[in-house]
Parts: sequence; structure tokens; C-alpha cells
Amino acid sequence: MPNSYNFSPFTAVTGAYMMCPHLLFSDASQTHITDDTLQFFIKEMRAINFESFPAGDCHTLSDSYVPEDLRTCPRVWVRVDRVRKSLEAPYTGPYNAVRREQKYFLLQLPQGETAVSIDRLKPAYELLKDPFPVPHASVDCGSSLSNPLVSTSSLSIPSTYAFR
Repeated sequence: MPNSYNFSPFTAVTGAYMMCPHLLFSDASQTHITDDTLQFFIKEMRAINFESFPAGDCHTLSDSYVPEDLRTCPRVWVRVDRVRKSLEAPYTGPYNAVRREQKYFLLQLPQGETAVSIDRLKPAYELLKDPFPVPHASVDCGSSLSNPLVSTSSLSIPSTYAFR
């Protein structure tokens, strides 16, 4: 920023001249910085057009991950956004989704309807009551067996295998 007083904003704020690092100088034997050298570097720095540099993406907001099923699932889990107690679950719920907006859902919580950000939500996948019904067949364990079952208490163990 040019000014009529011919000093830098750093000098105006601190009252001292800015120190230049030694690595900027090509001649390593030169230890004394002359005014001409300093003016050369100032002129070179002012010649840099910072507007021509690309803006970069380090200051843009990243998109958060939103599961596809979140838009259609009837029930959701809500992440606990505080320091949790030991052994406390990271999510509460599942709760019914009353209304869906672009950035938040209106949920039916025990305290009433509450708007919750979609960043804190996770779809609740619930199992069916009986996904694979097993038919109950009656098995007759009567006298139809040719070899009757013998209890282990009636077996005799030879003394060579006996435990002491």
C-alpha cells in the first residue's frame, strides 16, 4: 500500500524496520544489508501481483457427508454433541422424522417436535420382527430309534483313562 510518508505499515505499527531473512540474499558472504539491496527487495515485492494468484480452496467450506437413505427413512438416530459420560451411547433415538427440509429435519422427540441439523442425523435401519420364519415341525423322539440313547453317567471309564 503506497503512502506519502514512504514507510511500510509494519514500521507504522511497530516503530521498527522489518527484518529480512538471510535466505533471500544470493551472496552468502554478504552480511551487511545496504539501503540499495533493501530498496531492491521492496521494489520486487511491490511488483508481485497477488490478485493474479489463484484463490485456492483452503478457505471453502467442505460438503458434509449425508447418507442417501436419510432422505427417505422414517426414523433417524441423533448424534450426542457434547462430552459424553463413560459408556454413554454416541447416538440417541431412533426418532420419527416429522418433516424434512434441506438442512434440517423436524423430529418427534420425547420433549416435543425439535429441528435438528442433518449433520447430526444418521438413518435408523431396523430389523423386521421375523425376517426368516422357521417352520416348527414336531419331532417324535419315541421308541422308533433303533439304538437308544445312553446317558454318560452310566458309562464306565477304564482305570487307565481315569483322572486322578
